[in-house]
Amino acid sequence: MKTVVKWFLIAGMVFSFCTNASAGETIRLATGEWSPFISKDLKHGGVVLHIISEAFASVGIKTEYTFYPWARAKAVAQSGKFDGSAVWGVSSEREKHFYYSDLVMISPYVLFHLKSYPLTWETWDDLIGVPMGGLSETNYGVDFKRLEKAGKMKVQWVPRDDLNFRKLLAGRIKFVPLELDVGYHIINSNFMPEKARLFTHHPKYDHNAFYHLLMSKKNERSRELLLLFNKGLRHLRANGHYDDYFKKSRKGEYIKK
Repeated sequence: MKTVVKWFLIAGMVFSFCTNASAGETIRLATGEWSPFISKDLKHGGVVLHIISEAFASVGIKTEYTFYPWARAKAVAQSGKFDGSAVWGVSSEREKHFYYSDLVMISPYVLFHLKSYPLTWETWDDLIGVPMGGLSETNYGVDFKRLEKAGKMKVQWVPRDDLNFRKLLAGRIKFVPLELDVGYHIINSNFMPEKARLFTHHPKYDHNAFYHLLMSKKNERSRELLLLFNKGLRHLRANGHYDDYFKKSRKGEYIKK
């Protein structure tokens, strides 16, 4: 029993030391444009960067963000030129180079289509042969990957999500898998109201995407910094600010006037 108590006392002293040692420190994170969640054109850089900044601030750490195309953001963080990158899903390739934070956000994927096209589906097998739009280097899940590998999915890949919605209007594809909030942000930002009203989404969720802060394994303090970040993130959830920030984002309060 004395050994257990002694271990907890030591652990507490070490964590307290880490917190004090990090006070006033600034970490540099690489990121990319991902409206309505992350953008240099939004207040605080968008709701996700606001949450990350506040989580770090609660443990005495400042944050700086530099925007790159996403592939470049990952590369500069992986090289150790930046402390980390925000935000990413888990993959075996990324796990080789980064440590992951606790979950920062969950975003549901749905299938967007035109109201004039009666899309019905329960599984990806129901969509075999139906022309779809896909975003390059995006993972749409195990079932989709199985069918695509077998050559059963008719996918037109594009480098930007807005191009898929233009293809929907032109009748070149029938549906687009995309995150719910992101999809409607793209629709409302790129099309006049009379065109935007032509789009809808199927009520069935495809899957949820889970996003984390990545910290480079090239930085020997990454594990320590993630402990502190996770502590700050738990604090934001406990005091209700985490949910409040997302509510404000959905109301458009992060848009600069």
